[in-house]
Amino acid sequence: MNGQGSVPSIVPGRPAAAEGTAHRIPFTWTGSPWKLTGICLLNAVLGILTVGIYTFWGRTEIRRRMWSSVRFLGEPLAYHGTPQELLRGFLGVLAVLLAPLFLIGGIVVIAFGQASSVFGVYQLALFAVVYPILTAVAFYRARRYRLARTSWRGIRGAMDGSSGEYGLLSWVLALAYPITLFWIVPYRAIALQRMLISDTQLGSEPLRFQGSSRSLYGRFALL
Repeated sequence: MNGQGSVPSIVPGRPAAAEGTAHRIPFTWTGSPWKLTGICLLNAVLGILTVGIYTFWGRTEIRRRMWSSVRFLGEPLAYHGTPQELLRGFLGVLAVLLAPLFLIGGIVVIAFGQASSVFGVYQLALFAVVYPILTAVAFYRARRYRLARTSWRGIRGAMDGSSGEYGLLSWVLALAYPITLFWIVPYRAIALQRMLISDTQLGSEPLRFQGSSRSLYGRFALL
C-alpha cells in the first residue's frame, strides 16, 4: 500500500488445490483525484459547446489518466481506447436498438392509438423487460470493451462470456424483488459479480471470484 486511496487485490485463477494458499497481489493508486478536476470542468464546457460530441474525447482522456495512475506490481495500466470507437458504438446503439424501438412504438400508436391497450402493453414490455435487459447487456459490453482496451506490461484484458446471458440473469433475479421483499438484493449482486469476474481474463489467465452473499446480509438487514 502506498498510502494513497484504497488498495483492492486480485487472486489469480488457480486449480482447486491452491484454494486457501492463493497469493493476494494489491493494486495501488499513485495519482490524485484533484488532478482530474480541471480536465473534467474543461470536458463539461466543451461537451456543452459541441452538443455532447466532445464527451467521447473527454471520456477517453479521463480514462487514460486514471488507468495510468493504477499500478499492479509497480507497473501502470494503459488504456488504448479511442474516442472514435466510443462514438461509433453510440451511433450503433442508436441505429440498431433505439431507433427500431421508437419506430415500432410510432407504428403501434398510429395503428391502435396512444390510449389503446396495445400501446399500454408495448410500453409495459419496454420498461419491464426490454430496457432492463438492454441496460444490463450494455453494462456487460462496456466492461468488455474497457478490458479489451486495457493492458498491463503488454498483456490485454478480455471477457469471453455472453452479454445476453448476463442481461437475462440480471432481469430474472430482479423479478424476485417483490417476491422476496428485496431480500434477494445481496444474492443478486454477488451472482452478477461472480459471472463478471468468471468471464474475465488477463492474457490467458482467468480470474476467480470467491465472494459470498452471506457476508452482506447483516449489513443489508441493518440498512
